[in-house]
Amino acid sequence: MTEFLFRLLCWLGWHSYDVVDITFGFGPGGTVETVECRRCGCRTTRSGGKS
Repeated sequence: MTEFLFRLLCWLGWHSYDVVDITFGFGPGGTVETVECRRCGCRTTRSGGKS
């Protein structure tokens, strides 16, 4: 039952991300993180740069 609930949450867009890779940088790009959902395996990148 809990597995169904977790999959439903991922389908709704509420993922439980875990950091896979971090690339540090300076300037407008800043830091880029590759994150992966622990439950469904969805991978995405997010930027930590300041504008």
